[in-house]
Amino acid sequence: MIPKDAVSLENFERMERGLPPRARPKVVRTEPIPPVVPDQIAFKDIPTGELHEFNARSCTHKNSEGSWFTGYNVFLETRDGKTVQGWLPEGEFIKLKLRIQVEKPEFLKKIGL
Repeated sequence: MIPKDAVSLENFERMERGLPPRARPKVVRTEPIPPVVPDQIAFKDIPTGELHEFNARSCTHKNSEGSWFTGYNVFLETRDGKTVQGWLPEGEFIKLKLRIQVEKPEFLKKIGL
């Protein structure tokens, strides 16, 4: 015997009649909107030349809905003098870290990764 307070009244009555309980509506969660960061850069904006200097520091930003996004303030300089500086989202930073791990593993040791 199932206690009445274990299920809704409608489902309890359905179970008494031998019917299956009604399925609960699925909660659809939307992806949070990324924050607007004035100095945000994208992985595609990072030059592909050999790196001369690299620095990164963890930093979080909040979007308008109150969700926190993790990323890194990054400074890159290539041998030919091109520089990129700004906030890189965590997913794109992982791609950059994999690239740096192949090219210059000592840079990751320098920043503690």
